[in-house]
Amino acid sequence: EPEQSWEGERYLKARLGQFYHKLLEGISALPEDLEARLLALARRHQALVPGRDINELAEQVKTLLERRDVAPFFAKVQGQSALCEAQLMGAGGELLRVDRLVRDGNLTTVLDFKTGRADDPQQTEQHQVKVREYLAALSGIFHGQKLVGRIVYIDGAVKEVRL
Repeated sequence: EPEQSWEGERYLKARLGQFYHKLLEGISALPEDLEARLLALARRHQALVPGRDINELAEQVKTLLERRDVAPFFAKVQGQSALCEAQLMGAGGELLRVDRLVRDGNLTTVLDFKTGRADDPQQTEQHQVKVREYLAALSGIFHGQKLVGRIVYIDGAVKEVRL
């Protein structure tokens, strides 16, 4: 029986992660009416998080997007472009999907959004390995570009990753 509840807990966390990703994916650039846009997205995807307060979850994402170390990657800036759920081919031929890829001049930044805990060393290491995979795949595409990865935890922590 404890195994079932663990699987149920993992399932609910995975659905919450999908919900957050849907909201973040739905914001290509910060709109004037960010709160209204997030609430509309939250309503559209509320089936992913039954019984949860979607207003509270949307507010968490709004707070995250307004942070000084996150907002620039969602800004409408001349010469900056962003792709959500960008697909790449990994070294072994596997499909990699980057949450957000931002190009600005000679700098390409990978953003990987996580619902896990930034203070869990094992999780953090797994997250860093994944972002390094993304950066390695991009290094073959964007020769001579500066490549940086950022793990953005929904709880607010941001960790930089380099090859």
